Amino acid sequence: MALWSTVGSVGVASAADLSKLLFLNSIVQLGPGTGGGLSNPGANATAKSPAAPSLITLGTQVSAVIRYGVDVSHDAFVTGVNGIGIRYRDGNGFVVAQLICVDMDTGVESVLIGFDSRVDGTHSDTFQEKFAVLPGGAPLSPIAQRPAFYIVLTLSVLQPISGLVAFPPAVAALEVGVEGLNE
Repeated sequence: MALWSTVGSVGVASAADLSKLLFLNSIVQLGPGTGGGLSNPGANATAKSPAAPSLITLGTQVSAVIRYGVDVSHDAFVTGVNGIGIRYRDGNGFVVAQLICVDMDTGVESVLIGFDSRVDGTHSDTFQEKFAVLPGGAPLSPIAQRPAFYIVLTLSVLQPISGLVAFPPAVAALEVGVEGLNE
Protein backbone atom coordinates (compact mmCIF):
# COMPACT_ATOMS: atom_id res chain seq x y z
CA MET A 1 0.00 0.00 0.00
CA ALA A 2 1.36 3.39 -0.97
CA LEU A 3 1.08 6.10 1.67
CA TRP A 4 2.55 8.69 -0.71
CA SER A 5 3.21 8.61 -4.44
CA THR A 6 4.14 10.94 -7.27
CA VAL A 7 5.19 10.88 -10.90
CA GLY A 8 8.75 11.50 -12.04
CA SER A 9 7.99 14.69 -13.96
CA VAL A 10 6.84 16.79 -10.99
CA GLY A 11 10.10 17.02 -9.04
CA VAL A 12 12.21 20.11 -8.43
CA ALA A 13 15.69 20.52 -9.94
CA SER A 14 18.29 23.27 -10.20
CA ALA A 15 18.45 25.35 -13.38
CA ALA A 16 21.67 23.57 -14.38
CA ASP A 17 20.07 20.13 -13.91
CA LEU A 18 16.83 21.18 -15.66
CA SER A 19 18.85 21.83 -18.81
CA LYS A 20 19.85 18.12 -18.80
CA LEU A 21 16.33 16.74 -18.34
CA LEU A 22 13.39 16.01 -20.61
CA PHE A 23 9.80 15.70 -19.39
CA LEU A 24 6.87 13.90 -21.02
CA ASN A 25 3.66 13.15 -19.14
CA SER A 26 4.76 11.27 -15.99
CA ILE A 27 8.36 10.66 -17.13
CA VAL A 28 11.55 12.53 -16.35
CA GLN A 29 14.54 11.43 -18.45
CA LEU A 30 18.22 12.39 -18.47
CA GLY A 31 18.67 13.93 -21.93
CA PRO A 32 17.44 12.76 -25.33
CA GLY A 33 17.82 9.16 -26.42
CA THR A 34 18.30 7.50 -29.77
CA GLY A 35 16.87 4.07 -28.95
CA GLY A 36 13.67 4.77 -27.08
CA GLY A 37 11.86 6.99 -24.65
CA LEU A 38 11.95 10.71 -25.25
CA SER A 39 13.98 11.57 -28.33
CA ASN A 40 13.52 15.33 -28.40
CA PRO A 41 11.53 17.92 -26.46
CA GLY A 42 8.86 18.14 -29.18
CA ALA A 43 5.22 19.12 -29.19
CA ASN A 44 4.26 16.48 -26.60
CA ALA A 45 7.15 17.17 -24.23
CA THR A 46 7.62 20.22 -22.09
CA ALA A 47 10.98 21.27 -20.75
CA LYS A 48 10.70 23.00 -17.38
CA SER A 49 13.35 25.52 -18.30
CA PRO A 50 13.74 27.83 -21.29
CA ALA A 51 16.97 26.14 -22.35
CA ALA A 52 17.13 23.12 -24.62
CA PRO A 53 18.98 20.08 -23.28
CA SER A 54 22.58 21.12 -22.74
CA LEU A 55 25.49 19.90 -24.80
CA ILE A 56 27.40 17.34 -22.77
CA THR A 57 31.11 16.66 -22.96
CA LEU A 58 31.48 13.17 -24.38
CA GLY A 59 33.10 10.48 -22.24
CA THR A 60 32.11 12.08 -18.92
CA GLN A 61 29.56 11.05 -16.32
CA VAL A 62 26.47 13.22 -16.50
CA SER A 63 24.00 13.39 -13.61
CA ALA A 64 20.91 15.34 -12.69
CA VAL A 65 19.30 15.52 -9.25
CA ILE A 66 15.55 15.88 -8.76
CA ARG A 67 13.92 16.36 -5.34
CA TYR A 68 10.39 15.44 -4.27
CA GLY A 69 8.72 16.64 -1.07
CA VAL A 70 7.08 13.67 0.69
CA ASP A 71 3.90 14.38 2.62
CA VAL A 72 3.73 11.40 4.99
CA SER A 73 2.91 11.76 8.67
CA HIS A 74 5.18 10.62 11.49
CA ASP A 75 2.41 8.22 12.56
CA ALA A 76 2.48 6.53 9.13
CA PHE A 77 6.14 5.69 9.62
CA VAL A 78 5.54 4.32 13.09
CA THR A 79 2.74 2.08 11.75
CA GLY A 80 4.71 0.31 9.09
CA VAL A 81 6.41 2.14 6.18
CA ASN A 82 9.18 -0.19 5.12
CA GLY A 83 10.43 1.09 1.79
CA ILE A 84 10.30 3.10 -1.39
CA GLY A 85 8.96 2.00 -4.75
CA ILE A 86 10.20 3.20 -8.11
CA ARG A 87 9.14 2.68 -11.73
CA TYR A 88 12.31 3.31 -13.71
CA ARG A 89 14.50 2.51 -16.68
CA ASP A 90 18.24 2.54 -16.04
CA GLY A 91 19.01 1.98 -19.72
CA ASN A 92 22.59 3.01 -20.44
CA GLY A 93 23.00 4.60 -17.01
CA PHE A 94 21.76 4.18 -13.47
CA VAL A 95 19.12 5.48 -11.07
CA VAL A 96 19.56 6.24 -7.36
CA ALA A 97 16.71 7.21 -5.00
CA GLN A 98 17.02 8.02 -1.30
CA LEU A 99 14.31 8.75 1.27
CA ILE A 100 15.65 11.46 3.58
CA CYS A 101 14.36 12.41 7.05
CA VAL A 102 15.01 15.96 8.28
CA ASP A 103 14.84 16.59 12.04
CA MET A 104 12.86 19.84 12.25
CA ASP A 105 14.35 20.59 15.69
CA THR A 106 18.02 20.25 14.71
CA GLY A 107 18.13 20.35 10.90
CA VAL A 108 20.04 17.06 10.82
CA GLU A 109 19.30 14.97 7.72
CA SER A 110 19.48 11.17 7.62
CA VAL A 111 19.01 8.67 4.80
CA LEU A 112 16.27 6.26 5.87
CA ILE A 113 16.40 3.96 2.84
CA GLY A 114 17.96 3.98 -0.57
CA PHE A 115 17.67 2.34 -3.97
CA ASP A 116 20.55 2.05 -6.46
CA SER A 117 19.81 0.31 -9.77
CA ARG A 118 23.45 -0.79 -10.02
CA VAL A 119 22.97 -2.87 -6.85
CA ASP A 120 19.25 -3.37 -6.26
CA GLY A 121 17.87 -3.69 -9.76
CA THR A 122 18.13 -5.72 -12.91
CA HIS A 123 19.46 -3.71 -15.86
CA SER A 124 16.79 -2.96 -18.47
CA ASP A 125 16.18 -0.72 -21.46
CA THR A 126 12.45 -0.81 -20.65
CA PHE A 127 10.60 0.42 -17.58
CA GLN A 128 10.42 -1.88 -14.58
CA GLU A 129 9.23 -1.64 -10.99
CA LYS A 130 11.27 -2.18 -7.86
CA PHE A 131 10.37 -1.78 -4.18
CA ALA A 132 13.41 -1.35 -1.93
CA VAL A 133 12.83 -2.35 1.69
CA LEU A 134 14.89 -2.45 4.82
CA PRO A 135 16.51 -5.82 5.55
CA GLY A 136 13.84 -8.19 6.78
CA GLY A 137 11.12 -5.76 5.70
CA ALA A 138 11.09 -4.10 9.13
CA PRO A 139 9.26 -0.75 9.37
CA LEU A 140 11.33 2.41 9.14
CA SER A 141 11.82 4.42 12.30
CA PRO A 142 12.38 8.15 11.82
CA ILE A 143 15.05 9.45 14.13
CA ALA A 144 13.17 12.69 14.78
CA GLN A 145 10.11 13.57 16.83
CA ARG A 146 9.25 16.33 14.32
CA PRO A 147 10.34 14.90 10.95
CA ALA A 148 10.03 16.19 7.41
CA PHE A 149 10.71 13.91 4.46
CA TYR A 150 11.91 14.16 0.88
CA ILE A 151 13.25 11.90 -1.86
CA VAL A 152 16.45 12.67 -3.75
CA LEU A 153 16.48 11.07 -7.20
CA THR A 154 19.70 11.00 -9.23
CA LEU A 155 19.79 9.98 -12.89
CA SER A 156 23.30 9.31 -14.23
CA VAL A 157 24.94 8.11 -17.44
CA LEU A 158 28.44 7.92 -18.86
CA GLN A 159 28.17 9.95 -22.06
CA PRO A 160 29.78 7.79 -24.77
CA ILE A 161 32.44 9.13 -27.10
CA SER A 162 30.23 8.09 -30.03
CA GLY A 163 27.44 10.55 -29.12
CA LEU A 164 24.01 10.26 -27.54
CA VAL A 165 23.08 7.26 -25.45
CA ALA A 166 20.39 4.97 -26.83
CA PHE A 167 18.40 4.57 -23.59
CA PRO A 168 18.97 7.36 -21.05
CA PRO A 169 17.89 6.64 -17.47
CA ALA A 170 14.34 7.73 -16.69
CA VAL A 171 11.73 7.55 -13.90
CA ALA A 172 7.95 7.45 -14.25
CA ALA A 173 6.79 7.07 -10.62
CA LEU A 174 7.92 6.98 -6.98
CA GLU A 175 6.18 5.89 -3.81
CA VAL A 176 6.67 5.51 -0.07
CA GLY A 177 4.73 2.67 1.49
CA VAL A 178 4.59 -0.89 2.67
CA GLU A 179 4.23 -2.76 -0.64
CA GLY A 180 5.19 -2.47 -4.33
CA LEU A 181 3.73 -0.02 -6.85
CA ASN A 182 0.90 -2.32 -7.99
CA GLU A 183 0.19 -4.16 -4.78
